[in-house]
Order: sequence, then structure tokens, then C-alpha cells
Amino acid sequence: MSIQSLKEFLTELELSKGKDNVIFVALAGSSKWIEREVEKNGFEILRVALSKDDSLFKLVDTLLKWRDTGENAVYFVYGMSNQFPEILSYLNLHRDFLYDVKRPVIVIGSEYEIVEIATNAPDLWRFRNRTFDFLEREPEIEVELAEEEEEEEAAAVEFISEPIFSAAFPSSTYKWGEEEIRERIELNEHLLEIINDEYRKSEIDKTLAVYYLRLEEYEKSEKCFNEFLKLREGDEKRISLGYSLRALAFGELKQYEKALENYNKAIELNPNDADTCENRGLTYVEMGKYEEAAKDFKTAGILFYNQGSENCIKNFSICFDLRDKVKGKSEEVFFCGLTLYLLTTDEKILEELKALQIDGESLRRLLEFSLRKSKGEKLSGEVRKELEKEEREEIKLLLELLLK
Repeated sequence: MSIQSLKEFLTELELSKGKDNVIFVALAGSSKWIEREVEKNGFEILRVALSKDDSLFKLVDTLLKWRDTGENAVYFVYGMSNQFPEILSYLNLHRDFLYDVKRPVIVIGSEYEIVEIATNAPDLWRFRNRTFDFLEREPEIEVELAEEEEEEEAAAVEFISEPIFSAAFPSSTYKWGEEEIRERIELNEHLLEIINDEYRKSEIDKTLAVYYLRLEEYEKSEKCFNEFLKLREGDEKRISLGYSLRALAFGELKQYEKALENYNKAIELNPNDADTCENRGLTYVEMGKYEEAAKDFKTAGILFYNQGSENCIKNFSICFDLRDKVKGKSEEVFFCGLTLYLLTTDEKILEELKALQIDGESLRRLLEFSLRKSKGEKLSGEVRKELEKEEREEIKLLLELLLK
């Protein structure tokens, strides 16, 4: 992306002032810089932030009030994925109302969100005017905006990066009353009757399965979930996500054995899903099965670390905090504590580790390295030799952290 792309975007807005125009913008990280550029050019930004708890019709209701705005108004829509899949189906079927909105509507999203909108709302996608890719800003733009962005970094807007239709309901449905859930069920049942695309039908069935669980209508939930499984046959990752979401719903109902059964199936299908490992660990904690919980938090921590996610620190920390509840000598707890220390260099953690007992020779050796490193010793040569002969991924992770 270049300065030229930004100029084209601003020119597009100027040309569409007071007219209907739907524009998609793929953006990574903060949107503050692009908002500033738009406001500098005399536009008034009307922000529409969609949350998981908002009514499905919030966006439509807001846009229909466009006549109360000035001609220089432009809508910035955030968080579209928080209302997947229903909003995609609705906008795809009823996109014509956008013809009447005589103000530019800018849909801001991550690369994943934009791709999913294009895939699952093809008629809405064709209706748009243009798409701008601001995922990578070139140095010339970075230099021009870096000083301003540094001041506002703490207030950066975060975007949903989780897979489409992931946990867009379980946590939020428990804030809804029965009436609101039934309204969503009615809408989804209607969509099932008019949609032919199997992918979208399967996602709606998955959503309905969780909604019916929320109402404890188990037969209807099971029927919808089985339909989802049939439509997604062979798609192990998507099916795994379905089991994981159902497990979350059972957990909210405090039916932990059922939750565990579904988590086990999800992890069997997709063992690299860090979120599911973490959530199963939380379920084990609720059940008082702390040894099993520690293993899951360790696994989740490693997976998050490999993804470059800071959630690794949270999971290693939870695992290490279980040290008083896990009986005997736990390699999982010791590993997580040592990893946590190397990530944070918190000396309190190192003191706790010295008090723990562990049988594993490798971990004792790594603790020794850590103690020497804390005293300022140069260890790179010794650590590299260990790394060359080590085959276990988790031990290699610790050795790599020692080299940093």
C-alpha cells in the first residue's frame, strides 16, 4: 500500500459525498490514523461499533437515520464479525436498502473478516463500490503518521481475529433473556428456509444448536447439531469448532461432563486449537481435576506461544498458579513456571521454582541455566550445544528462550 492508495481512498469519499457508496477497507491494528486523515479532509465520522450483545438490526436501524446527518457525514462500521452469521445473510438478502442511504458506508475489518464477507455475502460484496487494502502501510506513510500514532497507541481499536462464526454467541447469549434468544432463533429458522448454500446453512444450524442449548431444549439442539455435522462432513477444523462451541454452552449450564465430552471431541479433531485446550483446562478446574487442567494450560501456552499470541503468558501463569493444588511433582507446573520466568524475567517466579521439586533432569538443568543467566553469566555456547541435540519441542522452546 502506498500514499497513492490513501489519496485514492480520500478521493473516493469526496466523490461520494451525499451519495450511496459502500466501501470495504481491510485494515490491521488501529484505525485511528485513517480516521484522522478522513476528518482532516472535512468529513464527520459516524462510528457504528457492533458488539456481540447488540441487536441484529442495530446497523440497519442506524443507517436508516441518515437523513438526520449532514452531507459530509460518513459511516465507519466496526465489529461486523461480532454478528456473524446472521448479519451476512440479512445484508446479502436485503442489501437494496443501502441504495437509499445517501452517505458513504465504510466497512472496516481484518483481512479474514473481509474475505468472509466476500465469501458468505456475495451479493452484498458485488454491491460495494471499491475495496481498499491497508494491511501493510509503506514507510512513507509510517513516517508521516508515526508521531501521532505513538501518542494514541494505548487507545488503538482492536479487531476480532478469531475464525468466522466462532464464539459469537455462547458468552453473550447468557446476557440475553429468553425472548431475545427466541427472536434470533426465529430469524435463523427463516434464513434456513430461504438459503440454499450448504456452508451458510451449516453455520446457521451450528448457531441454532447453541441457542437451543441455552434454552435447554436438548432435542432441538441435537437435531440442529447433527444437521451441522452432516453438512460439514470431512471439514475437521470446522466440526471441531462446532464441538468447542457446544462445549462452552454446556459449561455455562454447569454440565461439565457434557462439556468435557465435547471438548475431547474437538481436540481429537483439531489438537492445535489453543483456545479449546485453554477452555477444557478451565472446565477441569471447575471439576477439581487440577492435574488434567495443568496439562491443558501447558499445551495451550505452547500453542499460543507458537502463534505469537500473548495469551501464552496467561496460560503459563494459570498453570503455574495451580502448584498448590496439584499433588506430587508436576512437570507441567514446573515447565510453565520456568517458561513464564524466561518470558517475564520476574525474579519472584524464579524463587518459587527453586522451592519446587522435580524429577526431570532436563528441567533441572534448564533451571540451573536460568539461575546462572539471572546472575549475568554468558551461556549461549552451552545452550546452543544443548539445543543441537535436543529433540523434544517443549525443551527446545525453553532453550530458545534462554538464548534471547
